[in-house]
Amino acid sequence: MKKIISAGSRTVLLSAGAGALIHYKKQFGTEYTDDFSAVTELSGQEKFEKLAETEMRLLWAMARAANKALPPPEEWLTLFGTEELFEASQEAGKMFLAALKESSENNSGNGAEFTSENLIASALACGLSIGDLDDMPLPMVLDTIGEWCKIKGNAEQDARPATQADFDAL
Repeated sequence: MKKIISAGSRTVLLSAGAGALIHYKKQFGTEYTDDFSAVTELSGQEKFEKLAETEMRLLWAMARAANKALPPPEEWLTLFGTEELFEASQEAGKMFLAALKESSENNSGNGAEFTSENLIASALACGLSIGDLDDMPLPMVLDTIGEWCKIKGNAEQDARPATQADFDAL
């Protein structure tokens, strides 16, 4: 999902696609879901500061997914006033959480931990490109991966320990 939001006198194109998660991890070295979860364990001023940092990072990652020419976060975020940044990051957070909620409702998952790396690997195995991850909404990416797995057959049912012959065949 892409959306233009207003933040004071500025407008920003955001993408709540799977690419935002990847840009977040690539730029900041942590998963958005891990950073967001860590906020719940904090309290007081520390919680407020970590939440603000996480929301600003997400805002940048969503803008980056929509615009590859975006400058680095340290530079781009300084273009906003404090109130504009707060307004934009709140809107980005709502938009992204709505996409995650839709994704979790549509996909029961396979029990694996959700990381950028397993999202990328699964998408590439299905024939999607990194560009597709930027352009496709997260629910569509996860649905596509799920459908591809159904078409290929139940991997858990076919799973077996590898033998030496399997390794030799590589």
